[in-house]
Amino acid sequence: MNGSLIQGALIAVAGAVLLAGTAQAATITELQEFTIGTQVNALGETGVSQTLNFAKFDSSLGTLTGVRFDILSQASLSGTYSGTADADDTVLTVDASGLATMTADITGLPGVELSSNPLGVVPSGSCATFDGGSCSGFIEDDTFFAGNFLVDDADLDFFSGAGTFDVELAALLTLECSIDGNGSCGFGSGLNFDWLGEGPLAPVGDGGFRVTYSFDRAVPTVAEPGTLALLGLGLLGLASLRRRLL
Repeated sequence: MNGSLIQGALIAVAGAVLLAGTAQAATITELQEFTIGTQVNALGETGVSQTLNFAKFDSSLGTLTGVRFDILSQASLSGTYSGTADADDTVLTVDASGLATMTADITGLPGVELSSNPLGVVPSGSCATFDGGSCSGFIEDDTFFAGNFLVDDADLDFFSGAGTFDVELAALLTLECSIDGNGSCGFGSGLNFDWLGEGPLAPVGDGGFRVTYSFDRAVPTVAEPGTLALLGLGLLGLASLRRRLL
């Protein structure tokens, strides 16, 4: 074996143990509170909104692989409803219900909208009357909200890099009453609707809006002690062989 072959062998052995980078999954989460407050005497369909601003994913940390948004909150709805039957011996049945939802639009990214799904019972009630009479009832419920949305891979580039993006968060209350018979129905002036933001899902403000970035980052792999020992023996053997040949 000549000197050039020995030198090539040494380089090959050293190159075999170069530290390599491996992709490691990681996440970064940012939670912001929103404050929408109480909507009092909300009749029909009403809504309020708030804009939140989030930092984009820092691409120097790695490669973005996923973006998830979560809406976390709790709402309280209470109030009275009533119905009046026409004066023609008609039996009137009134059904009343309320539904609170939240949506989030990503500014600059059309078509991406996050909608919350109410968990629990939507407040509802019914009453009956006849012959020109009237009836009334009371609806009340505290409802937890949790909605999430995973961004399509095709939209990941929008969330990566320098800068920020806005989220338009909207709260919407829909109240409905229907009648079976001839007459009318409606809601009283004592209706109260409030975003509470209480409970383990939404510990702050009226609720929380959370963005989670999933990404892969390169982490150096540290050689095990046994590998280093074998490398040392190999280098010693090659060095000894080189001395004998020289």
